[in-house]
Amino acid sequence: MAIVGYCFGGMLAHIAASELKMNCAVSYYGGLIAENHLDQSPSCPIMYHFGEQDRAQFR
Repeated sequence: MAIVGYCFGGMLAHIAASELKMNCAVSYYGGLIAENHLDQSPSCPIMYHFGEQDRAQFR
């Protein structure tokens, strides 16, 4: 089973990869991961996508 999430869903993809038995996950612009969820380690391969110049992601 895999999960893909965008924005808030990207954060949920990170959480699901950490707490559920996923085969893989993809997070696009997963907001609040750095602020609230860096202590959670995904137990499956996960690919993160962030815009290098997107200031809204890193306030």
